Amino acid sequence: MKILAIRGKNLASLAGEFQVDFRSEPLASAGLFAICGPTGAGKSTLLDALCLALYNRTPRLAGVPGQGVELPDVKDAPIGQQDTRNLLRRGAGEGYAEVEFLGNDGHEYRARWSVWRANRKPGNKLQAVDMSLVKLPEAIAIGARKTEVLPEIEQRLGLSFEQFRRAVLLAQNEFAAFLKADDAERGKLLEALTGTQIYSLLSRKAHERDKEEQAKLKELQARLDSHKPLDAAERRAHEAERDAAMEAAARLATERDTLESHLRWHGEWSAAQDDEAAALGRRDEDERRHAAAEPRRQFLARLAQVQAAATPLRAADAAEAQVETARAEAADLEAEAARAEQTRVQAATALELAHAATRAAQQAQADAAPGLERAKALDTETALTAQTHAERARELETARAAMAQAGQQLAATQAEQAATTQDHAATADWLAADKQAITRKLAEEWPRWDELLGLADTQERETAAALAQQAQATRDLDTARAAWEQAHAAREREERAAQTAEAQYLEAERTSAGFDGDRLAEARRALDTRRDDLARAEKLWREYADSAARRTDLHHQLEQRERDRAAAAAELTRIAAEKPAAAARAHQAQHALDTAKLACAENVEQLRGQLEPGQPCPVCGSPEHPYAQTAPALHAILDALAQEAAARRQALETLLDQERGQRATLELCQKQTADLQPALERLTQDTARLAALWTAEPVAAELAETAEPERPGRFLAQLAAINAARADLETRETAARRALAALDAARQVRDTAREALNLARQRETDAATALTRQQDALDQAGLLARQAAERRDRSLADLTQVLPDSGWQAPWRADPGGFHAKLKQRVDIYQARQHQRDALKQRLEILAATLDSRQAAQRQALDQHQQAERMFQDIDLRLGQQRAERARLFDGQATAAVETTLRLALDTAQAGERSAAQKAEQARTQATTAQTRLESARHQLEQHEQAARTSVDALAAWLARFNAERPEEPALDRAGLRELLGHDAAWIETERLALQALADALRDTRAIAEERRQRRLAIEQRRATPATADSLRGRLAALADELKAADTRRVELAALLRADDQRQAQTAALLADIGQQAASTRLWGQLNELIGSHDGKKFRNYAQQLSLEVLIAYANRHLADLSRRYRLKRVPDKLALMVEDKDMGDEVRSVHSLSGGESFLVSLALALGLAALSSNKVRVESLFIDEGFGSLDSDTLRVAMDALDCLHAQGRKVGVISHVQEMTERIGTRVQVKRLAGGKSRVYIG
Repeated sequence: MKILAIRGKNLASLAGEFQVDFRSEPLASAGLFAICGPTGAGKSTLLDALCLALYNRTPRLAGVPGQGVELPDVKDAPIGQQDTRNLLRRGAGEGYAEVEFLGNDGHEYRARWSVWRANRKPGNKLQAVDMSLVKLPEAIAIGARKTEVLPEIEQRLGLSFEQFRRAVLLAQNEFAAFLKADDAERGKLLEALTGTQIYSLLSRKAHERDKEEQAKLKELQARLDSHKPLDAAERRAHEAERDAAMEAAARLATERDTLESHLRWHGEWSAAQDDEAAALGRRDEDERRHAAAEPRRQFLARLAQVQAAATPLRAADAAEAQVETARAEAADLEAEAARAEQTRVQAATALELAHAATRAAQQAQADAAPGLERAKALDTETALTAQTHAERARELETARAAMAQAGQQLAATQAEQAATTQDHAATADWLAADKQAITRKLAEEWPRWDELLGLADTQERETAAALAQQAQATRDLDTARAAWEQAHAAREREERAAQTAEAQYLEAERTSAGFDGDRLAEARRALDTRRDDLARAEKLWREYADSAARRTDLHHQLEQRERDRAAAAAELTRIAAEKPAAAARAHQAQHALDTAKLACAENVEQLRGQLEPGQPCPVCGSPEHPYAQTAPALHAILDALAQEAAARRQALETLLDQERGQRATLELCQKQTADLQPALERLTQDTARLAALWTAEPVAAELAETAEPERPGRFLAQLAAINAARADLETRETAARRALAALDAARQVRDTAREALNLARQRETDAATALTRQQDALDQAGLLARQAAERRDRSLADLTQVLPDSGWQAPWRADPGGFHAKLKQRVDIYQARQHQRDALKQRLEILAATLDSRQAAQRQALDQHQQAERMFQDIDLRLGQQRAERARLFDGQATAAVETTLRLALDTAQAGERSAAQKAEQARTQATTAQTRLESARHQLEQHEQAARTSVDALAAWLARFNAERPEEPALDRAGLRELLGHDAAWIETERLALQALADALRDTRAIAEERRQRRLAIEQRRATPATADSLRGRLAALADELKAADTRRVELAALLRADDQRQAQTAALLADIGQQAASTRLWGQLNELIGSHDGKKFRNYAQQLSLEVLIAYANRHLADLSRRYRLKRVPDKLALMVEDKDMGDEVRSVHSLSGGESFLVSLALALGLAALSSNKVRVESLFIDEGFGSLDSDTLRVAMDALDCLHAQGRKVGVISHVQEMTERIGTRVQVKRLAGGKSRVYIG
């Protein structure tokens, strides 16, 4: 471990930031360096910064007495005098301490301690300390909170704070602490430094274990006395009586089983009658439901007949829907065309208005141009004047503030001078008063009295704590005695409970022995196997029968579809033969009608009127013109031809409709045939596969002689018989499980009782051990209380030197801490008044010089204010005139705003004109488009109406044929057809399956009813006794009482014998346990005699004496370099120290007889030895020594310097804090702490 750098900010007298970097020159190459400076400058603060950054503790604050004493800080937030935040410099808002070091793992780290006040302001409350640890150079943070960081730092240093104080930092005033300490304090320090606390623990544990082993031996011997078995004659009599009770119980149990078997027959017979009645009721219900479903079967057949009309119906519905859609669309387009025309007229009007608005905006812009030019010029002039006006106003305000400030400062200085003079006089009078005599005497040596008061306070608390511990030990002893009595009573109760549980377990064991679990399990497996075989066969038979039935049904459907397809094909052949002739007849009739229409046309009539008698006809060339004037016969022929043409067309349309209908039927039959054929093939394969599986079933051979319709009933009958057998078996298994459960419960209760008994015995032993231990604790507490009172009384006797009046001890005993705090407060107030007097005197000198400068500054500020006020008035008048003229133009509005308003008005008018023109053009285009779309929609409406008439006529023809073919059924119209076709294929299939399920259910319930009847008859044939169920139950109840009495006696005897067996076994086991325990007790007794003690002192003293010997060896090695005259030795059998004076013939002297310089050298050797002992597991390369060299003469100082150089030669960098000029001059490298004004100091390296 090596310290690489120390940094800090605002710690005690070290204001601002400071740094001591041991890796930079000149410290990098210096093995020995001095930390020097005047007293109070802050030399020790550097070492405080080192400890703060690493441990959040310092040697100075760690030794401050008076735990709980608080000092004023700010407002109502005091701070404890041991709080490390006391090191934050007064008047500073924040501070920190930072150390970079090389850890014992070879890595570099930076540890940081920081504290600040709220908002970083000096007058605010102190915040909590924050600590951090960073691994370098990666800057990896280790730990997040102070509680996590501190253990991490200690782990990487390898030293606790106490070890660090002995191995790295030898703090001020602590050199002689170990040398002059008493044996107890020296032992505690050795124990803390060397980690020998384990030896105290081992000593106490050895003592306690010896007591425990002795108590165990006594307890085993007591248990041996309480367990005695029966004699041989008494045991044989009990065994004979137990055997007789067992025989009687077995005979009664056999009779009970027979009666229970007869009662079970009555239960089966009653259940079989109930099952038969229920099966007959279900069969009647299924027959009623099957008959009620006949209308549903007829409806399903009608659905199959109308499937061919689905296509014509959908065509007619679609055509009519298209007509309605086209008609609605045409109406919408008519309204849209009207709205478009109206919009076009409105847009044209808006365009004319926009033209007029644009012209008006252009004229307004031209009228405003001259005024805008003048306004711009005035704006420029006003801006320049306003800038000057603002500068003059600022100058006037500055001069006015300076004048006021100068006056305030002068008055404040005068007031402060008067107040300071008064305070200085009052403070001097207060310090000189006679009533402060005792306080003055206390303040002169306050550190001594403060430490003594703190020690007495601590000793008083130790005395009170020891007395409280003694009282608590007395109460604990009473509690332990009561606990032992309770444990003893509990052990006796648990013994009685264990005997009862053992008897109950024997009874449960006898009951469970009457059941054969293996035979019951074998019977269940056989029944389960038979049931599974029947269930599998029954399921397979159902699948096979269902598949065969569905195959037959599907085959019939295919045959029907083939017949429908053949009929449709024949019709199509007939229609194909008749259609050419019908088409020819229709064509011929139409041709004749067209010719007749031509003859009767209007232009032909006109040509006839132009014929002249005797002149040839221009068409036929005949000179005769019989119809030149009128032709009534032609019109009659035209009417006849029109009727014939319509009849021929209707006949042709009828043939075409029939052709379409039959073609649709043909396509439907073909499609259904194509769909059904693969399904038939799959069903055929499945039926063959299931038939093969059924044949392979063992049950198939049993049912070979049974007709297929009767097989479901046979299955149900056999399954019912198996279920009845399983129910009987379940009854017996339930009884067996209950017996086993009762046995397990009894076993668990017995085991629990045994465990409870063992636990009670152990608790009784533990309670006895605790009782002995509490008695020892009471004796030790009394001894500690007496010792603490003696130490307190010695400290109080020393305090009478400064407090001669004996009356002070009464208030001190009432409140030692308060008494100490009051004295501390009196001393603090007295010392504060001393500092206040000196500070006030210095302040008066400063104020006298300050007063003259304040008066001159006030006169100068008054002159500057008058000049600034005149200049401001001139510029203010000119600015007002310019602003008044500008306000008359455009009401003071900005020219840019006016121009923007005019420009925006013109832009808006032009944009509106463009928008109106665009909207007018869009309206004209939309009106034209709407008219075009309307004409197109009207044309489409005519086409859809023609198509709808054709589809509706074809559907009407199909309905007419359908009704003509079925005159006995109600006539079917278009609405009825749509309702029938609303049932899709999924609904039809679901309905078919539902009707089939009704038929299957009727078949099954008929078979089940027959099986229930056969089962009842079979049970009646197995009746074994004519006795009624009531008489059987009466005999069974009487038998149960007899059996219970016999079992009770047998269990009592068995429990008695088993308890005797256990006592015999326990007696043998206890003898073996007593032998083992006696050997263990002897071993622990010998170990207790060697190292054991109730307070751990025996083994601890031995270990501490060894540690002290090692420390003396280390110290003598250093002492040989410092002073060859002396050698340290240990007082035999104690932890006390003495010195051997070689100059006086190896005379042994007390360490208290050494002079100041000699004590320092011996203490330094011990400190260096402690450092070596503390760091025996850690390589420490840095050492800091604070003060102590002032008591050495020149020669001894030279020897000490040589010893420090030797430490450097061993690989350590040594830093020494000292006021000795000769020492600091010999050390070439120095860290100088220089004091500045205002209580500040700075750190310099040189």
